[in-house]
Amino acid sequence: MLFVNNVKILPGNANNTHPLTTNHPNDTVVRDYLDWQEAFDHADGHTDHVGNLGPHAFWPGVWLRFSRNGLNILGEDHTEVDLEQVIPALGITSFTYEQFSADVLAPGSFLRAAYLVENNAILTRMGVNLAGNLQTVGGESLYPKIADTMAELDPYFDHDADFPMLNMCSGGGRYLGQPDQRYLKIGWAHARDIAAAPVTAKEQALALVVNQTTALLDPYIAGLPVDGYLGDTLVQAAHADKYAPLLALARAYVDVMLDRAVNDPALGNNEKADLAALPQDEWWEQKRLFARWRNYHFAVVVAQAAGNGVRYAGMGDYHRRWLLKKNLIPPNTHAYDLSYLRFAVTVRNTRILSHR
Repeated sequence: MLFVNNVKILPGNANNTHPLTTNHPNDTVVRDYLDWQEAFDHADGHTDHVGNLGPHAFWPGVWLRFSRNGLNILGEDHTEVDLEQVIPALGITSFTYEQFSADVLAPGSFLRAAYLVENNAILTRMGVNLAGNLQTVGGESLYPKIADTMAELDPYFDHDADFPMLNMCSGGGRYLGQPDQRYLKIGWAHARDIAAAPVTAKEQALALVVNQTTALLDPYIAGLPVDGYLGDTLVQAAHADKYAPLLALARAYVDVMLDRAVNDPALGNNEKADLAALPQDEWWEQKRLFARWRNYHFAVVVAQAAGNGVRYAGMGDYHRRWLLKKNLIPPNTHAYDLSYLRFAVTVRNTRILSHR
């Protein structure tokens, strides 16, 4: 199906002269162009702002349209339509993505090795050159993301808090256990790097925890499958002995990251002062601080991306909304909500066209 300037194009239309579009009026795929030039440009592969979601996407076949110019920020629900689905639909080659690190990770470090193990498959699927500068597609810094996860896991590891590990299991539409396992594994690797050369008193305390728990935790963490769910192992009686050392690890790591957050050289003095003013005694206070630290890094990456002519920035919609609220969207940047309620309008529009 072919629409140009809101007009359905019928077979044999005299304006439909491109060999790759002449059969479009005869199929059931909705394509909705502003003008013939856009239709022909898309057929030639010269666009990255329009296209249909693929057959394995959350909403197969839906027609997408974003801005042809500037940076497009896509706020996603990670379990629905995400940037990984949008990239092949639009032919995107220029992007940053939340799951990817914007940091330069030291060659030979445990951190870099763990990051690549966890992300090799998705980096490859999204067309990233693994031999290139991986941080160019990074959507945020790893450090606040790991810290946020460690604070979030505190009440799950602490039997006194009594947070059900079932929430971290696969199935039942649950999601949390998958990213939390990923960043626990990467965080353990980072903790091992810190333990190899601790400087501050908090780093020395973390090193002590790492040294005391390596024999138990390292084989357990190394055995966790990529993209697995943390709860799937920790609900097993055989792993009951992992809770106390994991709690000690999480708390020692969080202590180190609290210092890093308020001294982060990537942030301005106002941002660091804002973080330093937040309470940080309880795990939920720490999580709030780390969430804000993450958002400040999203702002840094988005500003750099806009300045460098990057076309897309994919992130959770919470982060997109925070950037909008704080007026941190750069000029010539366009923000889109891909979460269910908003994206349902796009789905509806495609379905309406399919019945015309």
